Amino acid sequence: MKCLFRLALWASDVALTPQAASALASGTAAGANILREIFGSLPDAELALLDRVLDAIDTAMATSAGKPEGHGA
Repeated sequence: MKCLFRLALWASDVALTPQAASALASGTAAGANILREIFGSLPDAELALLDRVLDAIDTAMATSAGKPEGHGA
């Protein structure tokens, strides 16, 4: 199954303590498990459609980035 969780980091460098790295890894794993529970039962065709919709949203957001509010794609 393709990962449905998308994360954008705007900083080029991020420093984490070992405890923070462990917490982030635990949270990421927990989130992946929840997404698997929610979306894991969907047929492949519906997952593919969802992926295309998410890609279209990403493209629209990237296209409208920097435009005044109300003037997006």
